[in-house]
Amino acid sequence: MTVRVALATARELPDLDPDDHGLVAALRDRGADVTLPVWDDPAARWDVDLVVVRSTWDYSERRDAFVDWARRVEATTTLCNAASMLAWNTDKRRYLTDLEDEGVPVVPTLWLTRRTGRNEAVGEPHGADAHQLAGLAAGASWAKQAQAVVVKPIVGAGSRDTVKVAMADLPGIGQRFVDDNVLKQGLMVQPFLPGIKDGELSLIFFDGAFSHAVRKQPAAGDFRSQPEFGSAVRTVTPTAAERAVADHALHICGGAPLYARVDLVPGLDGKPCVIELEVTEPCLYFGWCDDGAARFAERVLARAEAARAKRR
Repeated sequence: MTVRVALATARELPDLDPDDHGLVAALRDRGADVTLPVWDDPAARWDVDLVVVRSTWDYSERRDAFVDWARRVEATTTLCNAASMLAWNTDKRRYLTDLEDEGVPVVPTLWLTRRTGRNEAVGEPHGADAHQLAGLAAGASWAKQAQAVVVKPIVGAGSRDTVKVAMADLPGIGQRFVDDNVLKQGLMVQPFLPGIKDGELSLIFFDGAFSHAVRKQPAAGDFRSQPEFGSAVRTVTPTAAERAVADHALHICGGAPLYARVDLVPGLDGKPCVIELEVTEPCLYFGWCDDGAARFAERVLARAEAARAKRR
């Protein structure tokens, strides 16, 4: 019987992100029936052997609806990654705090919650009001080392609503950005890490095993590492220290993710630290790994066949 796989996407990407086109071809070459349903389409069909979350890149605008969708799908079929993992990973405050609590080096962060607009970060000054961003940042453990901060949503993707603000501009530009955004989505404040100029390292894992890595170097004058902002992407071999950090983060993630991407940057001390752990809908950079799509397709089919056998 033909294995049926649904690769969930968004309305803006009905054919998936172009990087995933090789995955579709690899699955079909292996005899799979592949569909590309839009995750929030009421008419979408999920009666397949396996649903794999891929290009649902608009989830951050409706995170609660996305998590509810994942739970509904998982109630009827097998979803990768699991709904509980998606719920955990789509809240940066939750998962980054969990990683830090377990000893994984992460970019230090101040949290301005949507509910209160106040800082509630572990290990940093508590109760500081968002209306005093400059004072809040000045009290952080990293204040004397940082020349600027990056402010972005707690639930976000693709550098949406993300700004870099010099420390001297926090009372003006920075405060206006916070005032305009904090109560509608909640924000995180991190020191700008100068090492980003040399690139953000992405380590990709299939079924918990390391597959390949790329370094994404921002365009001149920019700090955003995504290719859509002009970054230069190249294949690299991670160092032992970088692998150790990524492996540790993936271990804390738990739950045997079908796919994962761990993004590392040099911290203020120059050592690798986690800036993102992506187990929701990350680009897996198949285009920079000759056999990546084919190897991932094999893992997808193995999951689908195991799910089918379990339901018999």
